[in-house]
Amino acid sequence: MDKIFNYTKKLRLICMDKIFNYARKLRLICMDKILITLKNRYQCIKK
Repeated sequence: MDKIFNYTKKLRLICMDKIFNYARKLRLICMDKILITLKNRYQCIKK
């Protein structure tokens, strides 16, 4: 019983980790896109 519980706990942690990393990656990509668009807009204003 204990082994099964530990195993599911481990699996859940791995799953959470993957979801968290994926979300972080998505957020970083999103931030990059926002920064690029802001930079482009700023260059347009500067011209």
